[in-house]
Amino acid sequence: MGDLPTQRGLATAHDRRVRIIAQLQEQAIATVNDLSATKAKIAKWLFVVGTVLLALGCFAAGWIVA
Repeated sequence: MGDLPTQRGLATAHDRRVRIIAQLQEQAIATVNDLSATKAKIAKWLFVVGTVLLALGCFAAGWIVA
């Protein structure tokens, strides 16, 4: 009978699980936010590179036509 968990022991274990789950949720949200920020930076960079390439292409086409 001495090996049976007490109500207090069960509540403490439950509290620990709740805290761990809350920490995991916070980490998951932070990871998603980081990924979103990274995707936004990549999209911005691709837009800038595309614009530069388009401008260079137009400039080169202008020299070929003239």
